[in-house]
Amino acid sequence: MSGTPPDWLAQALLVETWPAVWLALFGLAAQAVFMARMVIQWLASERARRSIVPVAFWWLSLAGAAMLLVYGVLRRDIVIILAQSFGAVVYLRNLWLIRVDRRSGSTPPYGAIGAWPRDPARIGSADENLCGRGPARNGRHRDDHTRWP
Repeated sequence: MSGTPPDWLAQALLVETWPAVWLALFGLAAQAVFMARMVIQWLASERARRSIVPVAFWWLSLAGAAMLLVYGVLRRDIVIILAQSFGAVVYLRNLWLIRVDRRSGSTPPYGAIGAWPRDPARIGSADENLCGRGPARNGRHRDDHTRWP
């Protein structure tokens, strides 16, 4: 595109050139991906009626951090670069720990961290399902996390 962006767009995004418009739109998309992780975590916790962190939270964290890191580099913003670099290390480490746990069999098959029964001695008992919230109905887990990201 040649020329300058329309005034309404330039004012809304606080930019003056087309490259700056595209960079601002990329930054907004990156922030939307990063925010989606919180929505996923909130919905998963509401569904389970207790706080859990699904694996999708960590994947969205990593994707959002990578996008925001690119945005920070393109803007030459050291604050964004440092914050997202450190965050990416944390997200990668959590994903690695989940992978190791799954291979060792110590993580629930649906991958929801914090979803183990409250009392490990009751695992498999008729009055305690995988979420630690009473018996499953119809042989199925009441909060079937296998359908959740």
